[in-house]
Amino acid sequence: MEGYGRSPKHISFTPNGNRRHARMQSISLHDAYVDGAMRALEVVGWAQEIGATDATLFGLSCENLEKRSDAELDALQDGACQFFDMAHDSGLKIHPFGKIDVFADDPKYARLYERLTKLRADT
Repeated sequence: MEGYGRSPKHISFTPNGNRRHARMQSISLHDAYVDGAMRALEVVGWAQEIGATDATLFGLSCENLEKRSDAELDALQDGACQFFDMAHDSGLKIHPFGKIDVFADDPKYARLYERLTKLRADT
């Protein structure tokens, strides 16, 4: 960030474009969301390199939860779980926020809810 003074201590971003990425690369939604999760980890790494100590990532709105197909939500869940697992394994501290309990009573989101509640408890 040469010429801009201090580096930011906190960055925020919204991963976007996974469906478009799947179409353009002729890959599955699952692979596109996993690619997106890996890219989000890269962005967090870049933020750390410039001195940021905190990052906020927006994952899913309640409105999108209602509008997305089951296939897309499954793919998103796979990408999110992979992101959480790799971020945790690399020593990043993650504090999930928002309406996590919306996933509590739905067995298809059990993997995601388990990770979110564990991460929340760890922080």
